[in-house]
Amino acid sequence: MAESKLVEKLNNDLLACGICLDRYNQPRGLPCLHCFCHDCLERYCRGQKQVMCPNCKKPTAVPKEGVSGFPPHFIINTLQDMLNKPKEAIQDAICGNCNLKKATSYCLECKEFFCKTCNTAHGTLKANKEHKIVSVEDLSSGKVMLPVTTSEDQMCKDHEGETKKFYCETCWKLICRDCIVLGHSKHQYISLKDASEKQVAKLKDLSRGSENLKKQCRGAIKKTENVEKTLAASSKDVKENLERLKNEYHKQVDAMFKRHKVRTSLVEAQNARELGYIKENLHATLAKLGSACDLATRVTQTGSDYDVTSVFPTLSASLKEMNRMTKPVAASESLAYVELIAPERVDIPDLLSVLSIKPGDKWVQTGQLNTKPGLRSPYGIAVNKDGDIAVTNGAFTSCKVYSKDGKVKCSFSGAFDAAVHDIAITADNKYILSGRGEILFFDSEGNRLNYPKVPTYDMSKKPQKPIALTVGSNGRIVAGLEGTTISTFHGNGQFISKFEVPSQPRWLAVTAKGDIAVSFNIDRTLQLMDYSGNNVRVVQPPQEVTEWSPYSVCCSKQGEIFVVNGGKPKGIYRYTANGEQCLGCIITGLTNNPAGLAISDDGQHLLQVDWVDCVVTIYQRKSAIRSRMGSICHEDIPKKITCF
Repeated sequence: MAESKLVEKLNNDLLACGICLDRYNQPRGLPCLHCFCHDCLERYCRGQKQVMCPNCKKPTAVPKEGVSGFPPHFIINTLQDMLNKPKEAIQDAICGNCNLKKATSYCLECKEFFCKTCNTAHGTLKANKEHKIVSVEDLSSGKVMLPVTTSEDQMCKDHEGETKKFYCETCWKLICRDCIVLGHSKHQYISLKDASEKQVAKLKDLSRGSENLKKQCRGAIKKTENVEKTLAASSKDVKENLERLKNEYHKQVDAMFKRHKVRTSLVEAQNARELGYIKENLHATLAKLGSACDLATRVTQTGSDYDVTSVFPTLSASLKEMNRMTKPVAASESLAYVELIAPERVDIPDLLSVLSIKPGDKWVQTGQLNTKPGLRSPYGIAVNKDGDIAVTNGAFTSCKVYSKDGKVKCSFSGAFDAAVHDIAITADNKYILSGRGEILFFDSEGNRLNYPKVPTYDMSKKPQKPIALTVGSNGRIVAGLEGTTISTFHGNGQFISKFEVPSQPRWLAVTAKGDIAVSFNIDRTLQLMDYSGNNVRVVQPPQEVTEWSPYSVCCSKQGEIFVVNGGKPKGIYRYTANGEQCLGCIITGLTNNPAGLAISDDGQHLLQVDWVDCVVTIYQRKSAIRSRMGSICHEDIPKKITCF
């Protein structure tokens, strides 16, 4: 009974095509590792050169030969083959050589069952010395899976009668002896067995990195679930306190407190949506990592040489891409709280102005870093994952890196021929700074890296100085140039693309959703753009702002956008990851000379530069502020109460 339920679950959950919802027929795997029937993909692609995966929506180029160019899916074929050959059928298999005795072993190369006598004879032949033999017991228990490739699959389609026994490392494909002579003589090629061994070792190495990310992802999911529980508890606490207050009044205040409950639920729903978005991304990442790691494990442990080499190009590319992923980040604890603001004691007429409900996110100043005398005009700022603070000298040709306790760790100087406006730090701790018409790379000790020169050109191919720099989670460098151009580069400085923007980009950041946040000094706007320069959204100023003049901007991994408003009133405002909703002004009382803005890797510290006073002010998030209430006099009852 249990076994039949397992088979039913495999058929429903793992062996059902996501398009037709029936059992797979000639399953084909896409580069994203999702699988669909051959005929379903034929209908889905309809002659297109590029399609979106029906499951994950990742763009996928259709091979020149069409859907048939997508490789057969190793795991799905193996599972279907196992289900088609029940445990009893394997245990009762008859020797395929003598057709008399019960089989005791199976040759993975010959694809044939043998009895004990025939297996001994099979092993005495010189040609069979390298064949891999497994026991019927291991096959029936599932310890070893039957291979799904056939001898026909290993025959060369271009040269009749020739077996593909070699692997071309130049072309990444299996070839036969005639292929070597006629088309691959100048290529690097090795035997199929050697290629399989190398690729198994490579896949195991790549899997180790992905397994570590899986553990981190599970930890982040668990922490996010704890934040969800705390959010529910804090929201419940506020609602209970509101209920207690309501019971102290007459029935006339019932409607007033209902509105407060609605506002509490809205805040809770808002935070829950953000938590759901984070949790969904973490689950998607975990699923992708799990799919790739499981496939790599299956291939490396039980796949034949042909199976390994068939899936290696796609699987190794996927594992490399995932190993470049940044460390999974759990939701910020700031999303766990709802705050009720109320004094210890208040007269009823004053309740209108003192009682409110809002997300419980507080920021307090915890310190200042004085950059004098080393940096007299601090401007750009960045923080690495260890908490080291890098500050550029906007009027001179230098940059310094400070430790968390304010001591100078190293300096970058002597390599610049112009003032250094901005700085960015990559995930592997490389420091990227702006030169005159080029981007410069340094290590964490202040040594310039021997990278090829990375010039920065505007749309007319004229060298321009980078004014703003940032690095996305995908490792891409984004540079806002003097003039009206934004350029993008790979992490090694290799040019990718450039596009025109409305005016001079002053500050840049990359959001958690992968959009580029661009602050335009002249236009006094903050826009979100994609990597092709298409406008995603113009970020709207908060309602209480009378003069909107966005300066520096930064983004947290937790999905927040922070922007300094240099207009009226001055302050730092927090937005959702898509820039659609302002979550309020978190820091007020800024000076008249704001410059760079940065946030720590854990999203708990904001650092804001004042370029005239030569200080970096450090703010820390204080989210653990719960409900605060006291007794209230009953002398009067207000007609309405406002939540904001």
